[in-house]
Amino acid sequence: MHGWNLTKNLFGHGESIGTDVSKQVEPTGIPKTHRNIAYREFGDAEGAHILLCIPCILESQSSFDELVTYVEQHVGCRLITVDHCGRGRSDWLDADHSYKMSIYLEDLRTLITHLHATHKRIIRRLYLLGSGMGAILAMNLAAQKDLRVQGLVLNDVGLTLSWSGLFSLYGNTGDSTAHKQVVESLKKMKFDPRLIHAISHPSHVDIYHQFNFRGIHFDNVIHDFDGPVLLIRGEHSETCAKQDALVVTQYVKNVDVLEIAGECHPVRYRPQVLARLSIMLDLEKTSFCLCDEAFSSDYLDLDAYALLACN
Repeated sequence: MHGWNLTKNLFGHGESIGTDVSKQVEPTGIPKTHRNIAYREFGDAEGAHILLCIPCILESQSSFDELVTYVEQHVGCRLITVDHCGRGRSDWLDADHSYKMSIYLEDLRTLITHLHATHKRIIRRLYLLGSGMGAILAMNLAAQKDLRVQGLVLNDVGLTLSWSGLFSLYGNTGDSTAHKQVVESLKKMKFDPRLIHAISHPSHVDIYHQFNFRGIHFDNVIHDFDGPVLLIRGEHSETCAKQDALVVTQYVKNVDVLEIAGECHPVRYRPQVLARLSIMLDLEKTSFCLCDEAFSSDYLDLDAYALLACN
């Protein structure tokens, strides 16, 4: 993995590159006019595929560590994880802005543009893996032809989010059990406390959608997407029912549904999921592999991030 602190200096001094992400400071007397989104890169630096992993609303990029371990043992793919603003190593929004999906979408668009510009030594195929809300963002990004997305992996979210599923995950702003679970999920990572209110407010979903008595619908997002789509569904999912998976097969071309027994939301990256991803990304196992224990102690502890400046 190659991680560094890459921030665009907006004051006419070019680019700043350093190795200590945690000690980045602004020039004295100059107000901060940008914020940073944090991402990491793993796997084959020359791989023919790039897989950008987009976390759920309550996740950081560490949620993909099982997948990182697997990709590190194969060639053929460059895997990239990212933190949404207000979470993990990414900057918080200032007081004048509220957390909403359109902001995450624009941040990811900036990152993808950066990846295309910096990974063009060979022809690469960009795939997106989205978990929960990240799947909805991935579909919206795939619909933007200029981003050249070649394939999608949707972790336990189809084209509809039911009201019951949303409540079970995020709850209301009161003292409900679901709301307490939201707080506990966020406590597992560094986060902006304002997120707790933002994600339970209707204005958080400010990208194109329709709704009715059943839930929020994103039916027309990828109806003309031509690349392969893999929907991974948990058997006991509250966010992607069997009917939701069926709707995806009716509206989306080239879709394959993989149901994982015993799983809820989101689906974990267990061997059955990893095997299907390996086929989709044409991965080839290396002769030398790190066991999970060695990976955890020798690799993840490097804690190397790259920071990309966003306006």
